[in-house]
Amino acid sequence: MTKKNYVSLHTHTTFSIMDSTSTPEQMIDKAKELGMKALCFTEHGNIYSWIKKKQACDKAGIKYIHGIELYMTESLTNKVRDNYHVILIAKNMKGTEEINELYTKATDENHMYYNPRISFEEFLNTSDNIIRLSACLGGVLNRLDRNHPMYLDLLNKFDFLEVHPHIHPEQLAYNEYLGGIQKPLVACGDFHEVSQYKSECRLKWMAGKGKKYDDEDAFDLVIKGYDEFREMFIKQGVLSPEVIDTALENTNKIADMVEDFELDLTFKFPNLYDNPKELIRQKTFDSLDGLIADGLISESDIDIYIERIETELHAFDVLNMESFILFMSELMTFCMEENIAVGPARGSASGSLVCYLLHVTDVDPIVWGTNFTRFINVNRISLPD
Repeated sequence: MTKKNYVSLHTHTTFSIMDSTSTPEQMIDKAKELGMKALCFTEHGNIYSWIKKKQACDKAGIKYIHGIELYMTESLTNKVRDNYHVILIAKNMKGTEEINELYTKATDENHMYYNPRISFEEFLNTSDNIIRLSACLGGVLNRLDRNHPMYLDLLNKFDFLEVHPHIHPEQLAYNEYLGGIQKPLVACGDFHEVSQYKSECRLKWMAGKGKKYDDEDAFDLVIKGYDEFREMFIKQGVLSPEVIDTALENTNKIADMVEDFELDLTFKFPNLYDNPKELIRQKTFDSLDGLIADGLISESDIDIYIERIETELHAFDVLNMESFILFMSELMTFCMEENIAVGPARGSASGSLVCYLLHVTDVDPIVWGTNFTRFINVNRISLPD
């Protein structure tokens, strides 16, 4: 008989600033020890270090689930600190990108107010690449007036309603309310720590910093195994055992809905210009012609310069670097025009004749004998200085 288990879909680590003392690696190790097949990170208002979390999950052999506990507001114009919690989970790579874009938007000056926020409308416009959970007691379904004109729209947008096992009057009433709605429930623990010792450290740490999270400080936020977690709901006495079992199984259902993906860790350069290959060639040879016309390059050396330029342009083409070099040229030219001090070169960039001709550096590698292949080498997969 296969042992029953569940997946933690509402999980915090040290990246939930000032609200956890457990690292992502410790949380992953604990989840694996407890037999979980996946783990979802939902840090408070951020996706910090998500790639390293993904890599750590891959190494541990459990599925990484990309999530965030973001904040919603009724109005971005009126600076009101409502900041309703919401859990967003990426169903696939497109969902991961959508969450990352939402997070970026939530942190801009038009959205941010104490916390990174999105509007109700932005939440309602999220795609089916995202799984939406109703979050904790700080969620919109608990804190927003149920007669609010947008309440039903928000409720209908959630894919699953979160129930938590904390024995607290507000949580008991909220679980009972959610259980009466014709939407699937999902059991979440809002886990912040991997052990009771870590939980005590968290409380002492927050007390020392003068931080307090209302009645949540009294909740048991230590990640649990299946039997202990289920027993917490049973002791709570609000939901029937059958409903609890379904809510626990829904965590596995959600984990199965999430498509695993491979990270593309290949080096990439920004693409900033139309026809960058033609543009960099034109600018480079125009600059070369200018130096020849000014008598700064002798006719006997022209072929040497042209051969070197062709070699470098070929390397830039292979590595798709043209836009990057053009941008650096634009940046350095701007600095010089604005009397912003710049150095003659940095590191192996002094080996590029194209960089010299485009004013990225002030070192002519033909004169000084510097080596281009230390800067860029088509056979070496690495970023340049």
